[in-house]
Amino acid sequence: MLDREREEYSNSLAAEAGARAMEGKGSKASLTEVRKILALSLQLAPRNRQALVLSFQLTRGLLPTQKPEGYSREVLARLLITRAELLRKQAGNENVLLARAFTEIAADLDPKNEDAVYASEVQRLDHANVDWSQFTDPPK
Repeated sequence: MLDREREEYSNSLAAEAGARAMEGKGSKASLTEVRKILALSLQLAPRNRQALVLSFQLTRGLLPTQKPEGYSREVLARLLITRAELLRKQAGNENVLLARAFTEIAADLDPKNEDAVYASEVQRLDHANVDWSQFTDPPK
């Protein structure tokens, strides 16, 4: 992926993470999802302003007060599943890992998107769920 693309996907994912944190009002379940989405955002662009600010605020117990602007969940899911297909074709460990993460997030974002759900379920059956600790936990 080009740096510009990584930044754009990172922005979109950070906006979704902020929206989820706000909607979930800091519940444990919502913060678990937010953590995965935000970690993926930072994996794509470690210096992404929106993702870093949100991460900092959440670690201090501050929730967003204004819904960040971004794509609708349906549109973001379609973008992610399409990009995941392209990443798989490019091969390489990082591309395959990102493709798997994009696929799982896409299905979570829009459970009515049958392509995303099917791809996620086949991926789960073939390879198990994505190990999110690769994104969420710093290397030791």
